[in-house]
Amino acid sequence: MALLLLLACSTSTSPLFHCEGGDSTIYKLLGLGILHGRLPYVDLFDNKGTYLYLINALGQWMIPGRCGIFLLQVISLAITSFYLYRTAELFCKPKKALASTVISLFLLTGCYQGGNHVEEYMLPFMAVSFFLVSELFVKQAPKPAGLPFRSLVWGLCFGVVFMLRPNDAVAFFGGLMMGVTGWLLYRKDMKKAVVSTLFFLLGALVAMTPILIWYFNEDALSDLWFAMFGANSQRAGGLGGQFSTVFKWGKWAILLLMVVLCVMIANTQYRPLFWFVVPICLIQLLLIGEKMYAHYFIPLLPLLSLFIMMLLCQNNKSMVVLVVAVLCLSHRPLPRMAALNLVNVSKQMISEFEHPQPLTSCPIPDAEKDSVWNYSADPWRNGVPLSWLVNNDIVQRNRKMGSPDEYVQEIDFDDANPLWVVSYEDEFEQDESSARFAFVDEVKTEYYTLRFYKRR
Repeated sequence: MALLLLLACSTSTSPLFHCEGGDSTIYKLLGLGILHGRLPYVDLFDNKGTYLYLINALGQWMIPGRCGIFLLQVISLAITSFYLYRTAELFCKPKKALASTVISLFLLTGCYQGGNHVEEYMLPFMAVSFFLVSELFVKQAPKPAGLPFRSLVWGLCFGVVFMLRPNDAVAFFGGLMMGVTGWLLYRKDMKKAVVSTLFFLLGALVAMTPILIWYFNEDALSDLWFAMFGANSQRAGGLGGQFSTVFKWGKWAILLLMVVLCVMIANTQYRPLFWFVVPICLIQLLLIGEKMYAHYFIPLLPLLSLFIMMLLCQNNKSMVVLVVAVLCLSHRPLPRMAALNLVNVSKQMISEFEHPQPLTSCPIPDAEKDSVWNYSADPWRNGVPLSWLVNNDIVQRNRKMGSPDEYVQEIDFDDANPLWVVSYEDEFEQDESSARFAFVDEVKTEYYTLRFYKRR
């Protein structure tokens, strides 16, 4: 199922497509940069967590290009699917558990916007943790079995997800640990609450330590923390910016999911699930990104899967009809988004099969590919010309990806002293530095023209 879903929906990495996605191309570039000895945030700037770029580096090291990353995506989603199924088995029989997993993955396709999202790589860690916490609450053992081990796993998963994207880690695992700790305190088991918290912190420390040591040795801890917190906060407008978006449709969708899920849980014997479902939803409601792209909602898959499980387990038919009606009538219902996304990628697949992308030559010699300045091959331009550089194993000398964000300080052009400049069409010719370079060649695709200049 994971393979089929990603073949169809991960257009930036699936071998059935040749197009690229803006964010995915940036992650590939930073992964390629690591393989070329560049340090994320210092030599190349982006504001996601370091593990994301290491995953992209590993994929390109395994198989150059997109296929290695695609393989890692398939493994990631397969693990996620397996643990969603294991969780569903706690509530219903195998056939319904399988149906729940299939429906959940179908709905997930509505959140895909090209694939290779940072949120995808969080899912295995969230799904494993969700299974362990659900098992704990469903079984309701008098003395919670294996709580130190579970807490250690939650901490390890939190540490990895935190070094992918901190706000999603805090929302999911913060809500999870609030639920577990609150439940233990409600049971007047202070000792278990303290032990659980300590093992969670230990796991988090173990998962984050390799990255911290790496950046400490590079004397770049401040660059790491600014990228992951300072830059992210500036882009999101700080906490004030988050509060100001509470009434947007995306956040109301999370609130609607929480309310409907709670109503269904209340109709079952699994009411202790309230302890972690409510805090996860409420923290996510606050911390989800301000612009609320569809892929921002991928980390909600475990809760969405739980919702499907509860729906399949409902004996009250009127409850099922009411819930389905509410969801289908809500703004941008996910089933509709999933169906439209599948239709769009199918059309795109047919179009690319009928009009295959022609091979383009690279005028830059291999020995000089480490001295290329990307003047304007922006990752979000039509056709994503930055992907041409990545596909030709070129890591730009710039620190910026072409983003207009003012908080990213660019490396000085003269300090970089590049041998080559790659420009989107003739934009570089308007720069006074162009007098020191001679036009050499150009590459044309269906979407854009890249022009190449070499230092005289």
